[in-house]
Amino acid sequence: MATPPPVIIVGSGLAGLSAASTLISHHIPVQMLDRAPKPGGNSIKASSGINGAGTRFQGTDDNADIFFQDTLKSAGNAFNQANSD
Repeated sequence: MATPPPVIIVGSGLAGLSAASTLISHHIPVQMLDRAPKPGGNSIKASSGINGAGTRFQGTDDNADIFFQDTLKSAGNAFNQANSD
């Protein structure tokens, strides 16, 4: 069986690295392209962490709906003003 051509992933931020990891776990070759010399993209700037819901690391009951409501609540007036335009 011939090796398939690599999937080209543009950007090595969180989404790009996640996509690459998933493809590699299915034995699909990957070629990543990024303009920066190091991986991480804008995700590397998230020094306080990256929010998520329903992870095994949280140690609390959570789901996507609760996460969405928490995100709206924390955005406060900034979200309300952006949506009123």
